[in-house]
Amino acid sequence: MMAVPSRSEKRKEQRKIVQKTRAVIQKAMDDKTLQTVMGHRTSWRKYDLVRKEEGLSNVKKRKNSSQDQPTVKKRIHGHSMDSLTIETVQLLDEARTWSADQKVNWSELARKYGLHQKNGGQTIKEFLAANGVPLATKTMVSRRDRRKSKKLPGGISFPMKKPSSYHKKSISQLVETGQILMGKEVVEEVHTTFSVSKDPVPKVVEKLSKSYSRQVRLFDIRKKMLALHEEQGLVRNSSDEYIDGLTDSEVRKRLEAIGEHHQESDGTELREKLKKVSRQRMLKVWHDHSTVSGHGLILVLVSGMYDPAFYHTPDEMKSKTGKVIDVQGIVECPELHIIGRSTSTLKDQLKYVECRKQCMLEMGAPISLANGVVVTDIVRFFHGDGPAQQFEAGHSIGGNYCCVGCGAHSSCFDDVVHSCRSEKHNLQSRQNFVIKGHAWKKGVMSPFDKLTVRELKMELEVHGVSIMHKKKERLEEDLEDLRKGIVNVPALLRTNPEMPLESLFLAQYEVCPIEPLHDLKGHFSNMIEETMYLAPEETLPELHKIQNAVLNKDTLRGSDYRKAVILMFKKLEEICPGSMLTKIYETAVHNCMQASLCS
Repeated sequence: MMAVPSRSEKRKEQRKIVQKTRAVIQKAMDDKTLQTVMGHRTSWRKYDLVRKEEGLSNVKKRKNSSQDQPTVKKRIHGHSMDSLTIETVQLLDEARTWSADQKVNWSELARKYGLHQKNGGQTIKEFLAANGVPLATKTMVSRRDRRKSKKLPGGISFPMKKPSSYHKKSISQLVETGQILMGKEVVEEVHTTFSVSKDPVPKVVEKLSKSYSRQVRLFDIRKKMLALHEEQGLVRNSSDEYIDGLTDSEVRKRLEAIGEHHQESDGTELREKLKKVSRQRMLKVWHDHSTVSGHGLILVLVSGMYDPAFYHTPDEMKSKTGKVIDVQGIVECPELHIIGRSTSTLKDQLKYVECRKQCMLEMGAPISLANGVVVTDIVRFFHGDGPAQQFEAGHSIGGNYCCVGCGAHSSCFDDVVHSCRSEKHNLQSRQNFVIKGHAWKKGVMSPFDKLTVRELKMELEVHGVSIMHKKKERLEEDLEDLRKGIVNVPALLRTNPEMPLESLFLAQYEVCPIEPLHDLKGHFSNMIEETMYLAPEETLPELHKIQNAVLNKDTLRGSDYRKAVILMFKKLEEICPGSMLTKIYETAVHNCMQASLCS
């Protein structure tokens, strides 16, 4: 017969459970607090205040009744001034010159007058108070919070976040070890601020201050990402020994899986092809502007691109580790490249072109895996919003030809056939168009603006356009139709328009002309609205529940519509599989997945 545990044994067991639970909660706090704080606009001071309110007990206020409070003799903290040899007259003269709101560090004042003994500051303070110097508001308050921590059952303290000083030290250690790359100062900005002085006669004071943008070298970002992904086991083995040891059928199967197989190639050619594609890593660039506290900021990010030729697939990682790993999410996590004060004007954005260009010139510097295999990095895509795309491609921001992807006039955007058949420009064709003429030699930001009749004719003649019997207005229209939105060479060539793209390792660089999820948002909204009229009667209650749960917000984003479309598809597939409406939603879900990959 089992012995019944005593009350003390039960308390011990309960205490162990509470201690174990507290340890789990404390570990989760320690792991996530730094990322949470740095990802919000909470100041360190507010973080410390909230931390204390969450983890410390509230202090009970004493009664303000003087009858219940015993008379306590005032304690003397300092020493007698009679036994000390300091310049008391000079001390009193200095104290009487203090302003009404001046704060005093008593310990520092004691050291100044050569009083180095214990409680020297308190001695100075009591001496001045005894000689009639008002000290009510002069003490620099730095009191320690002596509240007790909240308690769990068993007297165990409540789990509490680390103080801000701990996190600041952690950040310093991450910077020292290179886990956080601080980069270098690149672009200097001079700022002018005005304030009103506190003099008896207020004056407007002008103050100049400097700030610097910071840039992390692209080479350092490449090395950091490769080391991280290799450490996590995401990178495929592409060594000569491994690939040469594969059979011809295994090589063909591997190439077929990544869409690179050619039937006419022999085994040696296929192996060389597999080595080449397995050692190439694609990168993408993103930049945009934002406003924080009324100041414009530019942010440039770099991330990898998930490619099954270079990285393992999620299924392979699951069979390898037994865990579900979001490989694409890890690979495409962005890294900070440039951040700095900047407006969204063309002039300010061009300040960062030269430092970006210098990083691109370093793309030829090799980086290697742990097994010695050299990885070739290719900057493949730029993706961002419309103005960022237009700046990167050297395209007009707005206007009749605002689309970076096609040369269609804005009046023809609803004509899908015309848009698809219109001429497409890549970065190379844009550069060739600009440097073929003469306007770019003026060295201005917008060389095709405000051209004279003679300059218009020269530009059109170079491109083979007739100029006979045409006035200036007609010549400007012809040049606009010819340019189709091109205003200059791509952004990274602005400082040297004739520089070959290959020398900057940008031969395969493309500006993605769309924002997939943003562009599908309106289509999904219309589709969900029409569904309520086309869906079978038995599905309407469930579809309305999904609509109210997901889309009942003040501000709806593309991700909200995507979630609603996926949930509606799952519900339609359960209730009426194979129907036309279900097939339409299946196509929409496929588009959602493609948009997520592109984004």
